[in-house]
Amino acid sequence: MFEEFSQEVPLRAIYWKDLRPGLAFAGGLTVNGGVPPELAGHPVLDSALIHALHDRYRLNPDKKVLLLGGEGGLSAAEWSEALRKAEARLAPLGRLRHRVRGLKQRQPQPELPVWESSWVQRGTLIWPLAGGGPSLLAQLSRDIGLAEVLNREAFTRFNLPVDRPAALHLVVDTSYSMEASCKDEVSRTAIELFRATLAAVLPLAEIRVYAFSEECRVVEGALAASGVRRAGTDFSSFARAALRHRRPDRPNALLLFTDGLPERRAEALRGMELLREAGFFYTQIIFNLAEDRRSYALDSSEEKALDGYFKGDEPESALELTPEEYRAQEAGFREGFIELARAAGGNQLIITVDKALSLAAIEVFDRWYGDLAG
Repeated sequence: MFEEFSQEVPLRAIYWKDLRPGLAFAGGLTVNGGVPPELAGHPVLDSALIHALHDRYRLNPDKKVLLLGGEGGLSAAEWSEALRKAEARLAPLGRLRHRVRGLKQRQPQPELPVWESSWVQRGTLIWPLAGGGPSLLAQLSRDIGLAEVLNREAFTRFNLPVDRPAALHLVVDTSYSMEASCKDEVSRTAIELFRATLAAVLPLAEIRVYAFSEECRVVEGALAASGVRRAGTDFSSFARAALRHRRPDRPNALLLFTDGLPERRAEALRGMELLREAGFFYTQIIFNLAEDRRSYALDSSEEKALDGYFKGDEPESALELTPEEYRAQEAGFREGFIELARAAGGNQLIITVDKALSLAAIEVFDRWYGDLAG
């Protein structure tokens, strides 16, 4: 990101009275609270423009203006283009950082990564990412503007990652249990954070969204319009779909949002193994197991549950589990998920607060993308 500015930049502070042609306007001049319209877009100064500026604006002759160019490397025209591109990237980057800052401020310990906070059950990140590398989200309390790019703090202080191609596969469980447990809305919010905000920050990162239940489909529009019938949970369906859409020319990451174990364990494990063999970075983010309402047993084979939930009221044949049975069920869920994460060679987060999903997902992606660039 901003690679043109990653090395020493030929930035010059030149007095207003000494403006000369052949340099690109970089900043340092505002009139009535804004950049003069003649200098919008960081033009390369020529004699006519300099004359027009002096004729219109009676500024202090010793006012310093920041200009770029005049030395080896990029031409003034290329610096002008680089400045415009940098400003175009800074706007969505600022929106992303502002959005994540707001998400972190709502968690109990905003100074911690989400997987170290009380919003995530500790010990469920099986293989921690490296950390300490390039990041889009470092020092969120500070803004990153063109000044930080020009003085290179974007690299030395904020350690922004370099651009590189990547493929992100966002997989959303849309089975019946996700609707019954009211998890759909937080999933949609997380998807929009990636689609509407991150995509503009990282133009080389291809983002593809999948919805799955017993089948899996790529979703171009709204999740609600995916066309996937809400039924059981089949992990092998999204594994097959992600493998079909894997980009062999770039690193691939898969983030899964789910609330339930697959119904066909052997097929799911094989799907996870295939993802690992194909080189996917894999992280599954699981909604709070402690709040799972599937805490009953059936004493009649005549009663059927869909994806672990009944449609409507629970039948009389549904028996509540005892506390011991419930703890055993939760432990079984946990072990089942860990087995899947290990088969995929990936990570697992169990969030204790549903609204932590967006923050958990963007932080995992940011750490992965930073490791690629580090």
